[in-house]
Amino acid sequence: MQRLIEISKFRNLGFDKPDTLIINNSIKKGEIGGLVTLIGQNNAGKSNVLAAITDVGGELMTKENDVTYLSFDPKDRTPSISLIYRDGDYNIKVSRKYGKELTIEYNLPEIKEPSLATIKKEIREFEKELPDDYKASHSDLKKAIDGICSSDVDKTKAIRLFNEMVNIIQSYGNSYYPYGYQTSRLAGQAFERFKEKSETYAYFSLKKEKNSLKTCNAFLAQFGLKTIPNIAYYKERNVSERDLQVNNIADINNDTFIGKLLRILDVDVKEIQETYNEYSKHPNPAILRREERKLNDKMKVVNSRFNKLYFADKDAYKFGITLESRNILFSMSRGEEENPIMLDSQSTGFRWFFNLYFNFLGTNSLSNGDIVIMDEAGYALHPEGLRELRKFLVEYGKKTGITFIIATHNPFLIDPDHYEEIRVVSIRDGKAYIDNLFSAINDDDPDSLLPIKESLTIKQNVFYDFDTEVCWVEGITDYCYLTMFKELLDIKNISFLPLNGVGRTKESTSIILKKLIKIKFFNRSILVDGDKAGTDMYNQCAGTAFDTSRHTISELSDDNHKFLTIEDLFSAEDKKKYPATNYKKEEEYKKFYLISTMKNNCKLSDFSEETINNFKQLFKLIQD
Repeated sequence: MQRLIEISKFRNLGFDKPDTLIINNSIKKGEIGGLVTLIGQNNAGKSNVLAAITDVGGELMTKENDVTYLSFDPKDRTPSISLIYRDGDYNIKVSRKYGKELTIEYNLPEIKEPSLATIKKEIREFEKELPDDYKASHSDLKKAIDGICSSDVDKTKAIRLFNEMVNIIQSYGNSYYPYGYQTSRLAGQAFERFKEKSETYAYFSLKKEKNSLKTCNAFLAQFGLKTIPNIAYYKERNVSERDLQVNNIADINNDTFIGKLLRILDVDVKEIQETYNEYSKHPNPAILRREERKLNDKMKVVNSRFNKLYFADKDAYKFGITLESRNILFSMSRGEEENPIMLDSQSTGFRWFFNLYFNFLGTNSLSNGDIVIMDEAGYALHPEGLRELRKFLVEYGKKTGITFIIATHNPFLIDPDHYEEIRVVSIRDGKAYIDNLFSAINDDDPDSLLPIKESLTIKQNVFYDFDTEVCWVEGITDYCYLTMFKELLDIKNISFLPLNGVGRTKESTSIILKKLIKIKFFNRSILVDGDKAGTDMYNQCAGTAFDTSRHTISELSDDNHKFLTIEDLFSAEDKKKYPATNYKKEEEYKKFYLISTMKNNCKLSDFSEETINNFKQLFKLIQD
């Protein structure tokens, strides 16, 4: 199921017909997060796309500057933004129109009724998260939970008790937290988490609810998603060494670095101020040391998470808090010896991540399915730092389910092995258009890099080292397969580019070949299928610049196997496991969205030995 944004008559976007921006090709947990990169020439409309995404998470679209300036006809003066989840006949469409309330359209599948084992398992997990004193204070709730988990309960009774349990919790409302703030807060958080991930709750909510937004919430809860995600716009704020301390306790607030840090630690600023009030009355350093120990105990979690996200397994960073009689200080050290480090002298890449973490990632309650928008991310980083930034955003997005959408002019934020992340924004006659597939923009031109080069005003040598072999392949799905196995097999010094087909006639094949020859790479080759069209291209390469660097899948054929297309390299077992490998050529773009999800989530161990060996042989063929 894809997730996308549809934009209609918003500024200069979607004027002739609605424009779409595909955000995710899958909404399954573990597959939804990652990176989307918007590129385009200056004033093409990238910022307008970011503004439209931001508006999806708003209450009402009321900004006058969102109305198009391309027409004064009333029918063109009502911009709308829709967030869409779609998968064939199933879809959810949440729309916001200028000055109007949110509307919902949906067509959803039946949700399978959970088994008795599932109901019991979810209730046991929920019970573990409830505070003991909370359960002890609500005997009717405990009775319902115990009844569901009992060994002799049947499914009918378990369902009845489950509904009773939910009704009991919901009937308490705000008053069901009368036994202390901390207990109340923990119980409320446990119930919210339960609602988000429980198949049982999703099933019965969907059957009961008539309100469409609640119905959609119940359906998407199965994926661990909210219908309308949190959408955060990140703007970098530099932290310097002078920000790492507070010299006047009265100056602590949520906007200072120390204030944000306390929020990360889930500590109220008032608690620290009360500690200092007590110290002013009784100036015993033990009062400050007691609070300092509590804070640094909580800092262990921050240290662990920071190092994990920054991939600092060796020479880990350690942060601490020191409470002095007049100051609060933030300390930084690294390695087993805890050598002091100074923030202002750290690398640009480290400081960028430090700012991102302590200004944003650590303080925001982002979760699976949420979206973070960045405009010109990491503009101050050097090329290697930008590559590390892109890698971090991808890996962090995969781990957390968060999707980062960045707009950039910087080629170093683009990975030649992951062009599927790119969305191109172009402008024609003042109107902006979004292309979700870079290789489909110029169907009649084999130079699929052209839209990227024009958007970034660069040449292809920026992406490819002098000693990298660039291998042209027939289409975008071939590109996905080969870049996937290139990474899984750790193959070096080769890159792939799709050429949008080899032509249907000898004349069209000849034209394509002539255009390819003009695209200059120091080391280049071509790989084609073993069908008629591919064979024609292979034969026409004789005597050209590709004469000694032409390959066909058929060269891998032996007495037991005949290989015509790249899909033939997959074993029967893997073809059954990944149905998209059986799609026909006419379905290439539909197949691409499934294959790109497969590419970004598969491990080498997911494939059979036969498939792995076939791809190893293909790489050997190309590189020999």
